[in-house]
Amino acid sequence: MVDADDPEQPQESQLRYGRKRQKADDDVSTKPKTRRGSIKVQCTNKNALAARHNRDRQKKYVEMIENKLQTCETENTNFRTKVEEQSRLIEILNDQVAYLRSEVNKTRPTHRMKEINENLTRIMMRDKELPPTYVEGFHDLQAVKSMEYRTLGKTGLMVSKLSLGGGTLGCHYAAFDEDEAIETIRKAIKKGINYIDTAYWYGQGKSELIIGKALKGIPRQAYYIGTKVGRYELDFANMFDFSMERVRQSVKQSLERLQLDYVDVIQIHDIEFAPSLDIIITQTLPELSRQVAEGRARHIGITGYPISVLKECIEKSNINIAVVLTYARFTLIDDTLLEYIPFFKERNIGIINAAAPSMGLLTSQGPQKWHPASDDVKKVCKQAGDYCKEKDLEFTKLAVWHSFQCPDVATHLIGMQNLRELDINMDVLHNGITEEEKEILKDMKDKYLSKLTTKHWEGADLEKYWKEMKR
Repeated sequence: MVDADDPEQPQESQLRYGRKRQKADDDVSTKPKTRRGSIKVQCTNKNALAARHNRDRQKKYVEMIENKLQTCETENTNFRTKVEEQSRLIEILNDQVAYLRSEVNKTRPTHRMKEINENLTRIMMRDKELPPTYVEGFHDLQAVKSMEYRTLGKTGLMVSKLSLGGGTLGCHYAAFDEDEAIETIRKAIKKGINYIDTAYWYGQGKSELIIGKALKGIPRQAYYIGTKVGRYELDFANMFDFSMERVRQSVKQSLERLQLDYVDVIQIHDIEFAPSLDIIITQTLPELSRQVAEGRARHIGITGYPISVLKECIEKSNINIAVVLTYARFTLIDDTLLEYIPFFKERNIGIINAAAPSMGLLTSQGPQKWHPASDDVKKVCKQAGDYCKEKDLEFTKLAVWHSFQCPDVATHLIGMQNLRELDINMDVLHNGITEEEKEILKDMKDKYLSKLTTKHWEGADLEKYWKEMKR
C-alpha cells in the first residue's frame, strides 16, 4: 500500500508520470525504423553518386591535363629537333664549302667529278638523324637518310612519308605475283619505308598472310605495322561485326597470320558501317583499349570514308584515339581532308592519308568495277587518264605527287603490288615531277577534272549496304 503521508513513498502524481514515461519509451522501442533507415540509405546513395560524379570529373580533368602536357612535350621535342637539325645543317654546309675549296685548287680530270659528288653526298648524309626503326646491317643507310620521317601524332612513332598499303594484296584489285609482292615489301623496308598497313578484309586474311611471310627474318625494330578489326567477309550478312567478342578473336587471329606478338596500331575498320556509333564507343573501343593494356597493340586508330564520322567518334569517346586513317579524301579530285586537319592537329592525332590514286580512279588503267564513284566521275577521270597516255605520262604519278604536297599528313599510304610500282612511288617521293609534267597536270585539271561537280561518293556504299541488309 501507498501511504500518502509517508515521505519515502512515491506520490500518485509521480507514479502516473512514471507510467507515462515508460509507455512513451515502449512506443519508441516498438516504432518501426524503416523511415529513418530509408532516409539514411537515400543520403548514402546521393553521397555515393556525388562522389562518383566528382571522381569522373576529376578523371576527365586529369586526362585533359595529361593530353595538353603530352602535346606540349611533343611540340617542345619537335622544336628542339628542328634547332638541332639547323645546327647540323650549318655544320654540313661548312664541311661542303671546305671540301669544295680544297678541290678547286687541285687539277683534276672530269672523271673525278663522280668521286667528288659521292663525297659531297656522304658529307650531307653524315649527320642526318636516323629513325628509331633503323637497323645497322639491314637497312640501306643512304636510302634511309634520304627518306623523310614525320611524327604520327601522339603515338610518337616516326613514320616514313611514304608507307606501304596492303589493300592491293587481297582480292579487290588486279591479280599479282605473290613472290614479287613479298620481295617488294622487303625492299621497301630496306629502303626506309617503315609503316605497313593491312586488314583481314583485304582478301579475307590473304594480305596479312603475305605480309607475315615478307616480314619473316626482318628485325621487328625495323618497321611499324597496323591492322584492323570490324570488317570481315564479302557477303553482306557477315561483312561487319564490331562486338567485343569478335574484336578479341580478330586481334588474336591477325597476330597469328602476321606471325607477330603485337601490332603498333590497331584500328577499327570503316566505323560508319556500325549500326550505331554507340556500339563503337561502348564496345569496340573499350575492347581495343583492353588489347593495348594486354600488350597486343600499342596504339588505337579509327578509319572511315566520311571524315565527319571520325570527328564525331573522337569527340564522343573517352578512349585515347591516337590515329585516324582517311582514304581518297586528299586527291586530285577531293580535298575534304583539309577541312578537318585543324581538328586533328589540335588533339595531336596522327593522320594517315590513304589511296592517293583514289582506289584506281586516278590511274591510266581506271578503277575496278566495284568502285563506288558515279558514272560521271568515272567518265571524267577516264578522259584525264587518256590525256596522260597521249602525253606518255603515268596518271598515278601525278596523283601521288599531288597528295605528297600536304604537309600536315604524317604518312601517305599507297598500295604497291610489285617492284615497278615501288620504284615509281619512291622516284616521285625523292625527285618530284618535272616542270613539263607540272604543266601537263595543270592542263589536265583545267580541261577535265575542273568539270566535276560531285567529287566524292560519300553515302553510296552505306546506302548499298543497308539496302542489302534489309532484304
